Amino acid sequence: MLRLDAVLESYGLKEGKWKIAGSLLETEKGLKRIHVWTDKALLNWHISWRDQLAENTGCLTDRMIQTVRGERMSLCDEGWITVHDEVSSPFSYKNKEKETGRFFGKYYSLKVEDKQTDEDHAYFPDFNAEILDRKAHTGKRDKNGEFVEAVRKEALMRYQKAKRLNEKADPAPVPFVCPVLSLNQARLVYEKMYWVNSTEKPESGYRSLSRMLGEWLKHQGEKSLFAMLDEMDSYFPLKNKHGVPLLTECLLPWEFADFIEAGENQSFGARRKVLAERWETSRALVKALSKWLDVTREQVKV
Repeated sequence: MLRLDAVLESYGLKEGKWKIAGSLLETEKGLKRIHVWTDKALLNWHISWRDQLAENTGCLTDRMIQTVRGERMSLCDEGWITVHDEVSSPFSYKNKEKETGRFFGKYYSLKVEDKQTDEDHAYFPDFNAEILDRKAHTGKRDKNGEFVEAVRKEALMRYQKAKRLNEKADPAPVPFVCPVLSLNQARLVYEKMYWVNSTEKPESGYRSLSRMLGEWLKHQGEKSLFAMLDEMDSYFPLKNKHGVPLLTECLLPWEFADFIEAGENQSFGARRKVLAERWETSRALVKALSKWLDVTREQVKV
């Protein structure tokens, strides 16, 4: 457990009490979010990421608040802590396609120094295709088993289409970013976007981008998605470089893989519902992206 007095002293705070013990602190300078890090290399990457994100996008973001000694972290028994301003007001994306397209374009083109960003190369996600070769995931010949087998066959078709599409892709600089977990990471401060980063390991590839675009399409619609992509393309060239590998990512049946891997932890009914919702989101996104990219060389229906 973090000692409250030690945190207050390190950051020059006079008053404070836990709203959530060890995580959210109420002080005379407003709410502060506390993160505990056990991997210093990951922490240092996140410090650089947030600094460069703010510098390159001009967007407010949850950078590490300095201690009284001018440091960006403080030692604790578990490792290191960082302190951040906590912002709760949600950001509305309505009619903000240009602003957010510019932000996400710069976000996914941002290069924080790392060996994985040195050169362009052909990209194909690390997808476990072996899971598509198993013909009896349930072990039963009942309706559930028939459902799983039917979805497995469709998932295998999607994987094969993704492989064929990927063969036509040119080498491109693969994004290496802090994964976007949800569009809800955007908050509102002084009528401007304030972006709350995750503490996840950096992601190489397009998976979080495909997830973000699927969420955008679901809540904002195709017209809004196209307007946002038009602006994003000016900073992160989707049509010339990144469109095919992104579409490849969207085609891969991640939903089925997650459905199978969650088998022992969730009921079949709950997993089936999530699978159906995510499958429909992927289908709609592939259709919309194909339309926007005007991909005519390969049928990519799902």
